[in-house]
Amino acid sequence: MKLREDILQVVTKQANEIRLLNQRLQIAYEELDAFSYTVSHDLRTPLSSIRCYSEILLEEYGESFNPDAQALFQKIIDSTERMRSLIRHILYYSRMGRTDLSTELVDMKPLLEGIREEILVTAKERSLQIEIGNTPPLSADPTMTLQLFTNLMGNAAKYTRLTLMPLYG
Repeated sequence: MKLREDILQVVTKQANEIRLLNQRLQIAYEELDAFSYTVSHDLRTPLSSIRCYSEILLEEYGESFNPDAQALFQKIIDSTERMRSLIRHILYYSRMGRTDLSTELVDMKPLLEGIREEILVTAKERSLQIEIGNTPPLSADPTMTLQLFTNLMGNAAKYTRLTLMPLYG
């Protein structure tokens, strides 16, 4: 009888500890959701301003810009769209542990080419060359795939000493 009471006491104590940990975890999830919403909201406003002002400048004065300046303004606009997409997914990814990923077929060639173009623009002084070979499509979450390969290629470009960085799929 005493052994049974001791076991019940230990089990009850552990159940209470688990309940407290679950409550703390729920509070942490709620705080993460609130933080993600605040960050995504606060970042969208200045990003929208950058995009709008760039579009206005390109529309109003684009004809007087040389082709390089026009291309740079278009890159700013395209980059703000990519950033907007990432911001939109902050809240989604903060809830990822509680939801399933959405996968679709991702055409890797244009995705990698876009990343390469962005890297080469920001690393002009380094004379990098990034070659993209045959790249099969991936069944993956598009935003996570973009972020993964942006980080991989960006880090490779940032930390490489070579002037040739082949990328083969």
